[in-house]
Amino acid sequence: MARGGVVGLSAEEGTALFDATLHAPHPVVLPMKLDFTALRAEAADGSVPPLLRRLVRQGRRTARAGGGADALAERLARAGAADQEQILLDLVRQEAAAVLGHSSAATVRPDLAFKEVGFDSLTSVELRNRLANRSGLRLPATLTFDNPTPTALAGYLRSVLCPEGGPAPDDGPGVPEAELRRVLATAPLDRLRDLGVLDAVRPLLDDAVEGPADGAAEALAGMDVDDLVARAMSKAGK
Repeated sequence: MARGGVVGLSAEEGTALFDATLHAPHPVVLPMKLDFTALRAEAADGSVPPLLRRLVRQGRRTARAGGGADALAERLARAGAADQEQILLDLVRQEAAAVLGHSSAATVRPDLAFKEVGFDSLTSVELRNRLANRSGLRLPATLTFDNPTPTALAGYLRSVLCPEGGPAPDDGPGVPEAELRRVLATAPLDRLRDLGVLDAVRPLLDDAVEGPADGAAEALAGMDVDDLVARAMSKAGK
């Protein structure tokens, strides 16, 4: 509660405020003690409760939130499926530890339910808000109830942020084999020379079946990508 900017009242303070409200002209009052330094810190990462948002400036929160979401999206775009899951699991554990007031994410086990480590309705909403700020997503209030462990929650986030799983960095350009065979078989030699790949491709034509050029091109077109690469590299290494 103190981290959210609301400071506890002593018995004397509470009694004095209660007495003051009895004589106040306003029909409804809420006696409370606020820590505006903590509120401003919460505003910076987008975690201020809606009731208190008009008490602090929210301008920089939006810019910082956008930057965090962009950075996360960039990391996920460069990662393979397994790395994406680990990135998001680390994020969930870090934010969960922060909500619980722990100094290390290691205190939040990936397979342990949130309610078993101390989460209730209020802290679950706070975790939702922090993850929404970091990811740029609109997340449901029932997020931790629908996804009761950090692992399950990370999986949910990945399904939303990376619906196709994202290409792994070593997946290659994804050129269809048929298209690659067609281009290599029909490309003019001058064009291959201009591109600087003639020396690598020439051995494929030289080793093709004996006959006219059309036969060599037909043989080359019948090779798959592995054969094309293997033969080109073997010739280049001689």
